[in-house]
Amino acid sequence: MQMKRAVTGLVVGVTIVGVLSGVMGAKAATQTQTKQLSQAYVVIGSGNNDQAGMLKTLDPNGKAKQITVNGADGDQYLNLQGVSDSAMISSVSVAPAEPGSGTLVNLQKYNGEDNITKVTAQQYAMAATLAGVNDVIITVTSNQAVSGESALAGVYKALASDGTNLDDNNTTAANDLLSATSQAQSEVGDKNAGKLSGAVTDTAAEIADNKQQGNEMTNSDITNSLNNNLNNNNINISINAQQQIVKALETFQQAPIASSSSFIDNAKKQAKQLKGSTGDIMAKAGDFLNSEDASNLKAQATGFWAKIKAFFTGLFNQN
Repeated sequence: MQMKRAVTGLVVGVTIVGVLSGVMGAKAATQTQTKQLSQAYVVIGSGNNDQAGMLKTLDPNGKAKQITVNGADGDQYLNLQGVSDSAMISSVSVAPAEPGSGTLVNLQKYNGEDNITKVTAQQYAMAATLAGVNDVIITVTSNQAVSGESALAGVYKALASDGTNLDDNNTTAANDLLSATSQAQSEVGDKNAGKLSGAVTDTAAEIADNKQQGNEMTNSDITNSLNNNLNNNNINISINAQQQIVKALETFQQAPIASSSSFIDNAKKQAKQLKGSTGDIMAKAGDFLNSEDASNLKAQATGFWAKIKAFFTGLFNQN
């Protein structure tokens, strides 16, 4: 009887080892998953006259790779034709985030001043997601008051420097949509920024889903979809603001990313996150990748084997 219990316990123990190993393997896979960005970057606008201040604000520990974004980059990534180097003032930091985090955006004050005057953190996150950005933390700031519409050029250039080249058609379409939401954003106010951007992102996901099923949506279809998503979030905007967004979404439908199957899932997750977001800070301290990742995984493994040891000790003590 004791031998039977021991054999039975051993089978159960092996099963538990297999199950727990699978769980640990899944955690390890998550920890080692290839990320869109391999390291942190600070991108200084070529028209910013306080580079030292930008670095102190965006990279106080001096660990990020520094690059510059200029007018030519604005043209390439955002189709901002004729923009001079001196007009590229807003600066950004871009850091890798945990897999599944989506795009998190913080607007950073400069010497206590909110100098990004027009674009909300949620609008940035929406546009970046529609351009193909995922699992990064973006911080935007400026040493003088600017609208902030050109800031995402720095994000896209950082990704390109890191080896991820986003399609220019995607980044242009995403920036057009950021601009198209400006009037609606002014109408709904900052407290509803997340709900507005989330509704637009949900609509983009529906457009992509329909397109990939062979059903491109008409202007009327997109209008109805947008209105449904706005209504679901208790958001009301003017007809003119609505038409601007719909026009930009029609352009988005023709962008390559609308044919990407992974975009649909990413957009839906991002929309959910946006609808629960308010204020200038989307990313908290715990969202940033750091050296604790490896030690956390080691601790998980240690705990795993401790449980196995305790199981077998208890098993054979019984016998």
